Amino acid sequence: MKTGAVAKRFDVDPNTITAWTDRYSDFFSPEALGKDGKQRNYQPEDIIALNTIRTERAKNTTWEDLRAILESGYRNETLPPEFTTIDGAKAITVYTEMRELKTQLTNANAEIERLREDNTVKQNRIEGLIRESTEWRIRYEIEKEKHEPKEKPSDQ
Repeated sequence: MKTGAVAKRFDVDPNTITAWTDRYSDFFSPEALGKDGKQRNYQPEDIIALNTIRTERAKNTTWEDLRAILESGYRNETLPPEFTTIDGAKAITVYTEMRELKTQLTNANAEIERLREDNTVKQNRIEGLIRESTEWRIRYEIEKEKHEPKEKPSDQ
């Protein structure tokens, strides 16, 4: 998302968005920083960082404290309602991606269930083999005792 669009949705001046991004450049993607003379393009994680800066500045958090907040990993993910709308062309793309992700999730869940069932079958087979092995070991010990010569008491 371009600087102007982000600024409009946050209801701030585009220069403010640029200034925040430059001040806290460590916390923004290369796309948001407009590296190599490219136009800035804010990614979702950049928008969340900007939202954190915006909400903290609204609480009069100092620049130093704000840096510490960002360094701690905290992010305010509660975006203004303006970020919930999707432009028409993008809506189709998002819908298609969501359908694809839903299909992938359904397939992944089915595979997880198949693997769980397979694991249960194998675990039952292992337990059966352990029981069978124990039974054979006991039979062997019994047969071994039957065929071992009995020790005669020694004369003293």
